Amino acid sequence: MATQIQAVVNSMLSRRCFKLLQLVVFIIGSVLPLPAVSDERPKIGLVLSGGGARGFAHIGVLKVLEAHRIPVDYIAGTSMGSIVGGLYASGLTPAEIEHAIKTIDWDEVLRDHPDRADEPMIRKELSDQLYIAGKAGFRDGKVVLPEGLIAGQKILPILQAMTLPVAHVNDFSQLRTPFQTVATNIVTGEMQVLKTGDLARAMRASMAVPSIFTPTEIDGNLLVDGGLTNNIPVDIAQAMGADIVIAIDISTPYLNRYEISNLLHITNQMTRILTGVNSRERLGMLTERDILIRPPLGDISSADFNRAAEAIPIGQSEAEKHLDELKALSLDEHAWSKYVAAKNDILPGKLQIARTTITNSSELDDRTIENLIDTQAGEKFNTEKISEDLYKVHSLGNFSTVSYRMDHTADGIDLYFDAAAKSWGPNYLYFGIDMEGDLKGDNLVNLQLGYSREELNPKGGIWTSYAVIGAEPEITTLVYQPLLHNRGPFVAASLSMNRRNQGIYEDDYKLAEYRLKQSEASASMGWEFSRRSVIQLGIDRIHGRADVLIGDPTLPEPDYDDGGVYVQYRYDSLNHRDFPSEGTLFNLWGRKSLDSFGADSEYEQYRLKAGKIFPVGDHRFGLVFHGGTTSSAESTIAGTFEAGGGPLLMGLKQGQLLGQHLAVAQMIYFREYRPMPVLSGYIGGMLEYGGAYDERDDINVDNSIGSGSVFFAVTTPVGPLQLGIGAADNGQFNYYARIGHLF
Repeated sequence: MATQIQAVVNSMLSRRCFKLLQLVVFIIGSVLPLPAVSDERPKIGLVLSGGGARGFAHIGVLKVLEAHRIPVDYIAGTSMGSIVGGLYASGLTPAEIEHAIKTIDWDEVLRDHPDRADEPMIRKELSDQLYIAGKAGFRDGKVVLPEGLIAGQKILPILQAMTLPVAHVNDFSQLRTPFQTVATNIVTGEMQVLKTGDLARAMRASMAVPSIFTPTEIDGNLLVDGGLTNNIPVDIAQAMGADIVIAIDISTPYLNRYEISNLLHITNQMTRILTGVNSRERLGMLTERDILIRPPLGDISSADFNRAAEAIPIGQSEAEKHLDELKALSLDEHAWSKYVAAKNDILPGKLQIARTTITNSSELDDRTIENLIDTQAGEKFNTEKISEDLYKVHSLGNFSTVSYRMDHTADGIDLYFDAAAKSWGPNYLYFGIDMEGDLKGDNLVNLQLGYSREELNPKGGIWTSYAVIGAEPEITTLVYQPLLHNRGPFVAASLSMNRRNQGIYEDDYKLAEYRLKQSEASASMGWEFSRRSVIQLGIDRIHGRADVLIGDPTLPEPDYDDGGVYVQYRYDSLNHRDFPSEGTLFNLWGRKSLDSFGADSEYEQYRLKAGKIFPVGDHRFGLVFHGGTTSSAESTIAGTFEAGGGPLLMGLKQGQLLGQHLAVAQMIYFREYRPMPVLSGYIGGMLEYGGAYDERDDINVDNSIGSGSVFFAVTTPVGPLQLGIGAADNGQFNYYARIGHLF
């Protein structure tokens, strides 16, 4: 009982003390007001550094931040950090960004060149004659190089499509999360902070690694990768108002002494040093309250764009190691809901196209571009349709980039198609080498130098000339002129003088070798049905002489003249000149020699090359047929069909078989591999059967030869290099090395 009484007394005393305390607080508060208790939390800034493909780790960090309800009030990013940060600021979730990144075919996106199948036929024909795809500019007697290896033709439209819901937002502070990105003015060397404008272009500018990507022009400023001046923009986030910074550093570490062994390594190291110096300076601005996360990305390089699936979980795992620090910033579910609800809800822009305009810096007439654009005023904005329009214009081959930009008005969208001419054109130089040799000393080497003047006139005329120096010298000039501003009729003319060698064999023994000296002129008119299909009708005139180079000097050395009319139909949808992964080729040529055109004899000749490539996973299979026939009268020596060596019957010597008729069937197999990051390699082989025949009746099993070959090939700056071995069923073997077109 005493215990209970004591408890009641204590309770009464406690209540009295509490009331007394309340009275004291009231009195003091009425004289000296106490400071109000604030529920305002610190503002958090997210800083995403540059580092190329290593920046995919940023996505993993974002996933952790959202999973643990850690708010982000400001984002500052550089290069790949700009892309991930800009997409997140636009309203995309980490999962949406991850899905987009993983589904992008980065090999295709980073390849500026359009699919060969979609190039105009004239460009395919030039690629058949010139052994190197790349070309330098030529101006005022000097060689002019492109501003970068990659113009980013396919990158910008992807970024624009992903940010379309906020494309009408010009002030980046009005995005779902306020955002700023960093670029470098390549003219002044100064850092440029991008806060307004086109979000996609700002991200593209920030990632433009010099010499790799071409600069981006914004408001008259030529901008490149922001990593050169501010790779970890801590100061930008702080200036935006961040009280606490979460910095993600995915910078590429320096190469060690043993990793630096050539010029490319030294150049790479210089770039890492430049970004490293400013990175250390910015990291020094972090305070004790800030959080620094450095995902251990190991051997994932800035160029490993296909390793996103590896980089993202590494970023996520490293962020989870900092959960003790991060959870101090975490919001409860109620506060998180308020934070999400308070984000700027961006009203969708009006997607009706009010007007379309073409800005064209080339010498082509605007009508040439207009005829390729299907998007029209009055339509609803359609990213897929616009991307197709950009692709068709870019496939002409006259522009470094073809892009679009938008101005949002009360009427809708003012849509601008920007066709940027190649800064190093329209005069171009071609360099190449054509080489074939075996271990027996039968070698052929030709060096090639070409010049091309494109955009001869607003309709897109092209004049190309090239010279070959070496075993088979040649000088050729040709002109191609469309007659309309869209595909359809055209005229062409060419003039050439060449010397080539033609061996005379008995079995595999060379009896003699002739040097054929020939000049040829031709003119034609044609119709381009599509970029894959064309027909031509023309006339030609040929004069030549055959001199004995090796062999019995008493052998005849005839002069010969030829001339006539020809017709050619060509369909070509191969997506690569030498190693297509798909496509069809059909080339039918017929010619009638006429004495009225100066021919020594009248005869008819027909040639056919038809083939198709079938992809099966990573493997490529092809079926190709080469055929030709001559009427009863014989053609000139220059019109004789030949087989042996590349590209027909690889088990024989080059040009070992001659005849008035030709029939060779080929089965081709190859697959790609990558011996080095910058090279594409191929392993494959061919099975061939057929030959060259003097008479049609000779085309039979007894007179035909089977051949098999295997090869290893690699792309080089001067064309594909092929090393191989071929064997024929007559017992011949042929070890060979070739640079030039393979098939």
